[in-house]
Amino acid sequence: MARYEEIELNGERLPILFSMKVVMEFCREKGLKLDDFVQNMESILNDPDSLELLVWIGFKTGHKLSKKELTIEKEMVLHVDVNTYAKYI
Repeated sequence: MARYEEIELNGERLPILFSMKVVMEFCREKGLKLDDFVQNMESILNDPDSLELLVWIGFKTGHKLSKKELTIEKEMVLHVDVNTYAKYI
């Protein structure tokens, strides 16, 4: 079973998970094939809209796995220094 991590956002520890399931959901929402994601990962992670979606899916998945209520808005995920997410992606 996948293990989520916790990341601090606005003084609150929130569960987040980056896994194959998260990547596959991201690809589905963006209309990408997994191979496209792999080949273009750098440009995807440098695109604010794509990064926001990927991190958002990571938060949704982490919350679901931890059985905690999702208390943040999607727009809040980019209010964190992007380097904070780097160790999780």
